[in-house]
Amino acid sequence: MKRINARSAKDQSNQHYVSYHNADRMGYSYEHADRFSVGTKKPIDNLRGQRVWTIAGVGTPRSYFLRATWLVDEIVRSEQAEFKFCAIGATGHVFDSQSAPNGILLDELPWFRSFLKSQGNFSFGLSPIKDEFVGELDALLEKHIQTAPPPGNAIESSPTPGTSAANRLFELAVYVNVSPDRLRRADRGPNPSAPITEKKRWVDGRKRFAEASAKNEDLPLIFARYAELDFWAVASEITLQPTMTKYRFVDLRALPKGRFRRSDLVVDKTGKRLSDNFIRSYAIVRTPQFIAPGDPSPLNDTVSLAEELIGLEGEALLRMVKHRRREAKLRDAKIERALTENDGRLICEAAGCGFDFFHVYGELGKGYAQVHHNVPLSERDGPETTRLDDLSIVCANCHVMIHRGGKCRNLDEVVVLRR
Repeated sequence: MKRINARSAKDQSNQHYVSYHNADRMGYSYEHADRFSVGTKKPIDNLRGQRVWTIAGVGTPRSYFLRATWLVDEIVRSEQAEFKFCAIGATGHVFDSQSAPNGILLDELPWFRSFLKSQGNFSFGLSPIKDEFVGELDALLEKHIQTAPPPGNAIESSPTPGTSAANRLFELAVYVNVSPDRLRRADRGPNPSAPITEKKRWVDGRKRFAEASAKNEDLPLIFARYAELDFWAVASEITLQPTMTKYRFVDLRALPKGRFRRSDLVVDKTGKRLSDNFIRSYAIVRTPQFIAPGDPSPLNDTVSLAEELIGLEGEALLRMVKHRRREAKLRDAKIERALTENDGRLICEAAGCGFDFFHVYGELGKGYAQVHHNVPLSERDGPETTRLDDLSIVCANCHVMIHRGGKCRNLDEVVVLRR
């Protein structure tokens, strides 16, 4: 999550709202809540991009603390029965520090009693803040950023797994039953994702997360909705609540389509393979060899076209990650060579087509095309070398037609209506 500055509180939102965390009503303290989220019964479609200031009440008589401020990034249906909607943020600032672990005490500030009265003693739920109080809150934010020791109070700087893609992976992983669409909505790339709520308490999962953190290792999360595995990521947070679990992740990475299944995972406690029909929300499994730490992008590897670039493909499972990087490197090299040979154009090589994305779409299509394996990897008996001449530049339409029905047709026979 990105740390913000004081100016952004005014610049990035038109309206400010207050969210009050009542531990007695919620059944858990603020420390066990998601810092950048709030549940409500009110329709909140207009809340995207607006700023929320989170205040928590502690003790009897009640003391009030400013805990966080954040920008609303997403609105979802709440999975908690007492709320209809949930606003979630990916960017914000927290006010905790070693000297003030509960945040900034508001009780004695001269303007706070008037603010409390304007909010009906926080009986209104999520509600707008009057402009006269927004200035006071902005001043607290600016002062806290200037005086707080950097960057310990920032969510993204906490020493937890998932903050560095270069960390070693923990020996165990958490398999999670979750839909791909839900993951894509929550994904924030290298930043911690929006929180995802599970109705089951991941007691073992939280323990493994703590163990990984103590070793400065990353706890993998492996995701699937059905038997086929879809994605994996690194856990950046696992929080237990009285009746549920909330977790975040970083660097969501797709697994090769159709390559791995639940039954490729081994349950830690039993040593047996996970069933393809597994329906529980999660399981602790041994970290498989087909996932690896580090930046998944093939652009980390340099490509030299001064020599014929050869990549080994169709390799065994243990070398799958390196194989996928080489494959992507080959595709990049094929496109680069085609651009060089055709004066900066990428022309579909299917006989009779000749489609050029740049010619049709201008700058939007410049440098774009798809790369086709003339001999599919699935038809190879074992490891084979792939040269650039084994690949072809094709447009999206021809590529779909080449493989329609699960076949791999010759480039000379796809196009019937010749130009």
